[in-house]
Amino acid sequence: MAGATVLPAAAWAAPTPDAVGQALAAAVTATGETKLTYGAASGSGNTVTLTDVRITRAEPAAVPAAPAAPSGGTAAAPASTAAPVAPAVGTVTIPALVFTGVADRAGGGFTAAHLSFDKGSTVARGETIAWATGSVDDVVVPSAAEVTARAKVQPFDKFSLAGITMSGAHLASPITIDAVAGTIGNLTGAAPAAVHWEAHGIKLDSTLLADSFLGAFIALLDYKSVNADVVFDGTWDTTADSVTLTSLAISAPDMGKITVSGKVSGFSARRLSDPAVAKEARAAATLDGVSLRFDNAGFVEHMLDMQAQMLGGTRDDVRTQLTGSALPFFLGFVKNAAFRDSAQQAIGAFLANPHSLTITSAASAPVPLGEAMRSALHAPGTIPDLLRLSIAANN
Repeated sequence: MAGATVLPAAAWAAPTPDAVGQALAAAVTATGETKLTYGAASGSGNTVTLTDVRITRAEPAAVPAAPAAPSGGTAAAPASTAAPVAPAVGTVTIPALVFTGVADRAGGGFTAAHLSFDKGSTVARGETIAWATGSVDDVVVPSAAEVTARAKVQPFDKFSLAGITMSGAHLASPITIDAVAGTIGNLTGAAPAAVHWEAHGIKLDSTLLADSFLGAFIALLDYKSVNADVVFDGTWDTTADSVTLTSLAISAPDMGKITVSGKVSGFSARRLSDPAVAKEARAAATLDGVSLRFDNAGFVEHMLDMQAQMLGGTRDDVRTQLTGSALPFFLGFVKNAAFRDSAQQAIGAFLANPHSLTITSAASAPVPLGEAMRSALHAPGTIPDLLRLSIAANN
């Protein structure tokens, strides 16, 4: 066509399979903490497949000390400057990474509309996590320079895993999860990004808790296993490196549902992942207008039946004992008399007709989580005043 501009074909071509593999390996190894290798790279159009993929993570190795000087006073020979080899402590193995919709990216790296990584596994310290299917959408693989500079990059928008099994020497029986999925909002903008995460069909056999107080308690409640779903909603502020929880729901059939809502903020994503400072990172968080709600779906009845069997009575006998003696005893440590009375009334109503119980914090200012934890351990009677707690039943 006359006047039409013809662009070189290469400008529209997807990166070669080897270029994709090399860019991915460079991004993964940029910090020096992990290494990625693959067996082969192949492609068709804008689809690239990397086979026999392995990602290893190693513990930082200590630099060996220089040998001591001989007793005769002659200086010791200089220690070798070769970097010590760190033992691998974690390995991810994936038969194939399949990128579709691959395109070159300005500034280095590449993008892909979709990535699948089925039938993979990760092994670390004797524990294995395997999955049947896995995928992420709207993938961005940054350049190595961006990784080392901690540049703001949106790695993906959506992820999913299914058919997950966790096993190992420290687990008496495997933990299985039907599916895990999540979405992440815009991480590159100035505003915190919305984060949604959910896991369904988490199955814990009672043998996992054998020889423990919790295991004995669950057995007494006549539960052979626990099946649960977990849903998390919050925000991630990459500038402040902090995560805010707005809602967390844990539900289990034949037991009930626990929902935490409000605002728990100040968690540093990077510090929480560092075992050396994770405790301090948790303590630095704050609680702001948080509520905890329990919706009963059989747990209370199991508990009452357990107590009735131990005492040789009925559910009503247990309710009478709990509301008449046990509950006043525990509430006696609370200094706030008004809270004691309202808590006694609400919990009594809940035990008589166990539908829901809600505990709400209405503190006038955010309360540091560390302060709340210390008060709970050393002065539990002050917690209702510190958090300005209220309790409501069956609302």
